Amino acid sequence: MSKMLEDYEGKMVLDKCGYVRALDKCGYVWDSLTERFGRVIAADFLGYGLSDKPVQYDYSIVDQADMVEALLEKLGVNAVHILGHDMGDTVGQELIARYNEGKAKFDIHSVCLMNGGMFDDHSWSCAFVKLIELVLFEKKCPTTTRFSSELPLGFHMKDPSQSLLALVAMRLMGKISFSKGLGETFGPQTQPSAEEFEDYWALLRYNDGNLVQHGIIQYLPQRFANRERWVPALYNTKLPLHLVFGPSDPVNPAATFLVKYKELVKNSGVTELSSNVGHYLHLEDPQAVVGAYFNFLDSLKNK
Repeated sequence: MSKMLEDYEGKMVLDKCGYVRALDKCGYVWDSLTERFGRVIAADFLGYGLSDKPVQYDYSIVDQADMVEALLEKLGVNAVHILGHDMGDTVGQELIARYNEGKAKFDIHSVCLMNGGMFDDHSWSCAFVKLIELVLFEKKCPTTTRFSSELPLGFHMKDPSQSLLALVAMRLMGKISFSKGLGETFGPQTQPSAEEFEDYWALLRYNDGNLVQHGIIQYLPQRFANRERWVPALYNTKLPLHLVFGPSDPVNPAATFLVKYKELVKNSGVTELSSNVGHYLHLEDPQAVVGAYFNFLDSLKNK
């Protein structure tokens, strides 16, 4: 998801999220941002939420970043703050890399990231994602990869059209298995309600979204293939950078991910939320997320 907001100084914010995201579920975060920023523009990434979900399409982070640039150009936006989560972090890393190279099509005032697999070796997949990975990837001999949408070293993409298991998994994936896998990524005391699970499931199924999961999940191996571009983009940037982190996150565990982030990205501030907040912190503790983000923005005024 992308959310662009014009702030009290006439700037904009680009808010980008991954799996569980849609405008109606942003709730408190959305309302708080619209109160502080004069203009809000939002769009789901291709393959997510209420956007189109083409089956015969080669989903890639680079394309998603291109579409963000095209949308901003279409809307006449030439400067943004970036607020990202999950896959949106990775799209943000590509946009930061372009900015660092002097190739960005818009100016970036600041970057605030939330839980996401910024380091390919420090993320875990829920049961739902692991099923797709099992179906779609097979071990192969190591290959050399460069900046591209190639698969990680030692893996090869199975052809979904040749895999009966892939077709069955995509078409017969049920609400129960989806909810179980998704629930694993929330904190134990911040689980979605039954109604919210229904909403998330409906968003996934909208436009036959369950049939494109094998496509949009390509961002996982793309993180590995492009790690030499996207990780240094963070610690080499001169942009103001901040991380808001939910520590009860099995996808990006604090014991590994957060330690590595602090170790590598020394130019970034970090706000660690309550220990019971998990991967979807903007849904689990939206007040804390908004507070941390606004504190970050306020700190920029004093610099």
